[in-house]
Amino acid sequence: MEKTHKIILSVLAVVLVGVIISCVIVSQSGSKKQISPEFSAPAFDSNAVVLNIDDIPQDAEYKSLTIKDGFKVSMSSVVAIHNNYVDIYFTSDIDNSAWLKFEILSLDGKISYGESGLLKQGETLKNIKLNSSPHGDELIIKILSYEPDTYYSLGTATVKVNIAK
Repeated sequence: MEKTHKIILSVLAVVLVGVIISCVIVSQSGSKKQISPEFSAPAFDSNAVVLNIDDIPQDAEYKSLTIKDGFKVSMSSVVAIHNNYVDIYFTSDIDNSAWLKFEILSLDGKISYGESGLLKQGETLKNIKLNSSPHGDELIIKILSYEPDTYYSLGTATVKVNIAK
């Protein structure tokens, strides 16, 4: 019987050591920091202003769009291009729950002509500088939305606009 006791105690000791090692491994793996690339938050656009709707030209065809619950934008549906700047009058609604920015793209989305910085609620960006001259009669405006506290993406939307002749 004593030999059986020794075998049982030996097996229990091995199992106990295994459990202790498993617990140590699990606890250490949870405490290791995940290494992720350094996040760089988009900058706010220094040219954004609070603009009165009366200051927007009639020929800009300024329209309001509800993108989804939580954010709405107003912008020109016909954009004018002058001296490598596109007049867009992009406005983030005062009641938006997101910070917005936009990018101006070719119709196929392959060429980026320029992009804004972040706009807070109630801010308008009259125009942005283009990287190159667009071709054709239309552009795509890609609207990107960000959660204010975390900069997590809240999604994107695209809008087709006409270029004034």
